[in-house]
Amino acid sequence: MLKFTKSILFITVICVFTFSSACTNTNEYQESDECEIGSSYAAETMGNNRSGEETSNKYASIYTAEPLHFSEESINCFLSYCGDSVIDSQNKIGDSSKRYSGICNSGKQFVCHENTGYHPHTVFQYIDSEKYDRYYTYPIYSGEEQYETNKQYNVGWMFTEARNFDFATAKEAEEYVRTALSFFGCKDLTLFRTLYIDHNIMEKAVKELTTNPIYAPIGNEKENNGYPVLTDWTEADDAYLFSFGITVGNTTLSPRFESRETTTYIGSEIIVWYSENGIDFLSVDMPWIVGKEKQKPELLISEQTAMAVVKEKMDSILTFRNIIYDDPALEYQYQQEGNEWILFPVWTIKVSYQHIGSDITQYKFVSVDAISGKEL
Repeated sequence: MLKFTKSILFITVICVFTFSSACTNTNEYQESDECEIGSSYAAETMGNNRSGEETSNKYASIYTAEPLHFSEESINCFLSYCGDSVIDSQNKIGDSSKRYSGICNSGKQFVCHENTGYHPHTVFQYIDSEKYDRYYTYPIYSGEEQYETNKQYNVGWMFTEARNFDFATAKEAEEYVRTALSFFGCKDLTLFRTLYIDHNIMEKAVKELTTNPIYAPIGNEKENNGYPVLTDWTEADDAYLFSFGITVGNTTLSPRFESRETTTYIGSEIIVWYSENGIDFLSVDMPWIVGKEKQKPELLISEQTAMAVVKEKMDSILTFRNIIYDDPALEYQYQQEGNEWILFPVWTIKVSYQHIGSDITQYKFVSVDAISGKEL
């Protein structure tokens, strides 16, 4: 069995919960003169291996970067494009955080939370609470990391067949979402994946989740595997789910959250549910503005070299068995260098393994600096 928990709210609704990361930028929200629409974007869908090209003689640059901050003006422009507006709001500034939140004319809520301590973390969410509760009652999709490592225990795989709903084609919906995001300055995005949430398949997914033993909570038997049995699915529940990454060069910033010995890496990902009512849920987590090229393209280490580094690390852990390595994926991560933030290329390998004496498969992602060859 795979290791699985039903913590499906990986995308924490920060309208309700707060969190404790920190941020380096303490500037106040900046007002802009007018709403700007961005039309340039990368529309290529990226799979699990985001390396894109062959690895021989592959080059990549290092870039400067800064966290993207949401102004009240940009939020108003976004809401206006969505046919919405603020009817009540509040600003809260704490010792290590800023929070701007409110209620919209549509009844939806929004919140922008920015930590202002050591490590940057900015999140914006726009939420139809009723739709959110309905969508996230079941483990469909809560982020790339969860989807890739617990795919067998989520039902996102049931919604991968491409289709167009009556209210909009997938292309029309994606273009609408990209335009809405451009008001925040999120203009250069790569589509990780699209899921097609069809109400007829939702009925099958609920049956699968509530009756198949594979979805039962480990070590804690519950009626219907702990899931509610909703049967009132209609066309009003049809939706597209889009997951985007921040484009850097020919690949993306990593969407994963990683705790390391001396630092915490917060992944960058944008998740949107779009239905006949427009955007029902939007989460922009850890967006960055990609700056100038700090270092000219460097020849990267090969995939084989990166794999050797990771295998050496994993082989040294004597309690692991049945180790399986995915192909290396080229992506970018960020780090602080002096007084600035930089984006640098890494090879990342997903590793599955079991502990000796256990049949539970677990996962970890190991990244190697694609220029220096150092394991991170």
